[in-house]
Amino acid sequence: MKLESQPKLMLEQIYTHRPERETSARYAARMQGDSQGQTTMFDAFKATKYFGELDGLRAVSILLVITIHSKVYPLHALHGYNGVTIFFVLSGFLITTLLLREHAKNGRVAIGGFYIRRAFRILPLYYLALGLTTAAVAVGFGTNPESYWPRLVYFLTYMNELAPAGTFGHSWSLAIEEKFYLVWPLLAFVVPALWKWRAWTAGVLLAATSVVGLVLPAGYIGIYAPIVAGCVIAIAMDSPRSYAFVRRMASPLAGVALAVVAVVVLLLSANGGPNQVPFGLAFAALLPFLLIGPHWSRRWLRWKPLVFIGQRAYAVYLFHPLVGSVVEAVVPEPLEGAWAVVHMVLMLALTLLLADLLFRFFERPLIKVGHRLAGKKKEPRALPAVTS
Repeated sequence: MKLESQPKLMLEQIYTHRPERETSARYAARMQGDSQGQTTMFDAFKATKYFGELDGLRAVSILLVITIHSKVYPLHALHGYNGVTIFFVLSGFLITTLLLREHAKNGRVAIGGFYIRRAFRILPLYYLALGLTTAAVAVGFGTNPESYWPRLVYFLTYMNELAPAGTFGHSWSLAIEEKFYLVWPLLAFVVPALWKWRAWTAGVLLAATSVVGLVLPAGYIGIYAPIVAGCVIAIAMDSPRSYAFVRRMASPLAGVALAVVAVVVLLLSANGGPNQVPFGLAFAALLPFLLIGPHWSRRWLRWKPLVFIGQRAYAVYLFHPLVGSVVEAVVPEPLEGAWAVVHMVLMLALTLLLADLLFRFFERPLIKVGHRLAGKKKEPRALPAVTS
């Protein structure tokens, strides 16, 4: 009797259960939990004030650049000039993120303060490097020193990208970034008619620069595509809805696939110069994986030696050709085999030493001065809050 009643009771329980209601309730709870999880992650991202991963990526980019300027020619297969492309993407992402967060915090963008901070961040070290390079050329260092003097006017006026090749020619990328710093904040954060269309503006600019860059790979416009791609990623990560989509790009499977694509594009780059559009777009798509992806995907970028190099990357970029020229005068010729490695190691070590001194006693103090002056700057009321 008992053996018969227990199965009957179990069947009654099964058939009186309402699986569709419970499934719906559980599904709703799970969806709510996922939504809350996304919101929590978005809030955590918005609350993050310092991304150590960006310093690690700066280090990767400057080390790539150094390989292409070294005499260790097998390393040229890494196409290190694309390190500049990484710089461009990071610049677009970081500057746009800072501007978006300034507006969110203050209800407006202090454009004058932004320009003051940028000027004290970029110009003093740049003109110090230019002055020391000019002095070095005057005593016989550098590539084709006789052609340096006609090009000096380009360097003094930040039109470096238009100067013929030669000593200090590597500074062309800084002129590109300075023009971006000048125009993009005005376009996206000051012009009233474009405020609410900021995302569309960035998208149209990205499409236009990418198409032109692909059609005319040696042209000028395509150089800006990686910077604008960084802006697009920053704007996408500033909204909860689009952040959820970007978060999917940072998943392990998608992230690994994007990393493979970026590495393949890097290694297959053309030998003539930076592969700005394809690699820039690939790296921009990969950036969320390196910033908000799984811990293992970004932990290596917070490695202290990489962060150390990344924080000094600007000085390393400016001074490594000058240091390399001095080392080249000391290391015995020909610079092949072991001597080429010695040259690269000495160039990197001495440049890092110089960059560290400049970072501590020149660069960082002037950055603080710029921040103090920007804080005292009174902005005109003609620049109200951005309402996007």
